[in-house]
Amino acid sequence: MSSNRTTPILDLVVNYEVAKREGEPTTLDQDQYNKIIDYFEWEEMYKEALSVVNEAMKEYPHAVRFLFKKIHLQIFSGELDNALTNLDVAAGILDDSFDIELHRAYVFSELGIYDKATNILNKLEDSFENDEDQSLVLYYKALVEERIGDYDTALKNLVEAIQLDPTNDEALEKFYGAFSRKGDQANNIKLFKRVINEEPYSWWGWFNLGVAYQHDCEYESALNAYEFAIAIDDNDLMAYQACGELYMMVRNYEKALRCFNALFPSNSMDTQLMLDMAECYLELEKVPTARKFLTMANEQGEEGEDIFFKFAECCKKEGRLKYAIRHYKEALKMNPFRDDVCRGLAEAYIFDGKYTKAKKMYRLATEVAPDFLYNWETLAEFLYGIGQQSEALEAIMEAQFYFDSSIKLKYYEVAYKAALGKISEAKYYLLEALEEDFASRYYLFDAHPEFIRIEELMQVIEDFDKNRLSNT
Repeated sequence: MSSNRTTPILDLVVNYEVAKREGEPTTLDQDQYNKIIDYFEWEEMYKEALSVVNEAMKEYPHAVRFLFKKIHLQIFSGELDNALTNLDVAAGILDDSFDIELHRAYVFSELGIYDKATNILNKLEDSFENDEDQSLVLYYKALVEERIGDYDTALKNLVEAIQLDPTNDEALEKFYGAFSRKGDQANNIKLFKRVINEEPYSWWGWFNLGVAYQHDCEYESALNAYEFAIAIDDNDLMAYQACGELYMMVRNYEKALRCFNALFPSNSMDTQLMLDMAECYLELEKVPTARKFLTMANEQGEEGEDIFFKFAECCKKEGRLKYAIRHYKEALKMNPFRDDVCRGLAEAYIFDGKYTKAKKMYRLATEVAPDFLYNWETLAEFLYGIGQQSEALEAIMEAQFYFDSSIKLKYYEVAYKAALGKISEAKYYLLEALEEDFASRYYLFDAHPEFIRIEELMQVIEDFDKNRLSNT
């Protein structure tokens, strides 16, 4: 549950609503009104929030904070003309027009009157008092430029806004929402390292750093950054979600579940979260718990191929092959282009002793996703395992059409040629593979464990190794 929705605030809201419904007078101070307004705004109940603002303005007519609250709510609820009218009212009350003009520029931008918005912001550039003011103007300019479609200039101004003021959370949040995938991730990493160096407890700084590391495929650093964001604010669930999904991607299912379990109380209706948790429990061999989450997802109306696939995986692990095969087939009916479903069904057929059907499904996986090397590996290894070594070699040769630089496939080709007694050919291609990547020679024994008994080929490896060492 978010920190904006604690029990005392809920009690305050309930008491206010009860008093209003029963026609009783309310005696609230400004802070209490503010908390109720914030609650409704957080829940995106803008009509209710505006009603409370109007009550507060009647009781505290000189409190400018409520006028600005009203302007914000009118902007969020699309009452832009009313927002402009109230900005004029605020301008007549306050001497300092900086914040008013920022909001006016934003409203003009929302109305599509970009020239007026830009003119206002350009004039404000002459009234900077500090870096924070300049950062705000650049942030608003980025919003306008984004609406116009000038994304490069918007990104440039947003980055400059963050550099000027690392505490500008609006700019940091906007960067994540619109620009985290743009630009050079190495520069993004430098930017957010600078933010956390100046503001070590910046949640958005750490979170954006994690996102930048993840886009740059530096997963361990990304996970560390997400963990820091969680430590700074464990009520903000975005970091839990990003962290959990990345832990799941790197196959650390226990830590993924720690994040997902933190998410679940506030997202108990999220079927994708249930499916992710089910997958983690499946990978950890906790099948009954996985089945529980799949059943919950199914009760929410989730009936896609993914839920049939995961139910099939549960049944397969439980040895209920008849039901596993049925669920895999249902998943394939819904989406015949799922290579993981094809492989899963092939495994179920193997366990059920139906090798011809398993072969058909492994072959289908390569047709559905020929650009995924693992599909070819599993097909070749299956064929080799059932004694069809010539077909295993054919599969490897076909795979090399898509992966001509795969050293694993080259060593598998050598191993299968050797298994078929084609020693001269195996020797020729073995030398090529050793020249390319000597360290990967152990693929030979993965592909064909009996390779170690072929003295002529083992001698080739030994001689190559001696020559290699003598030349270093």
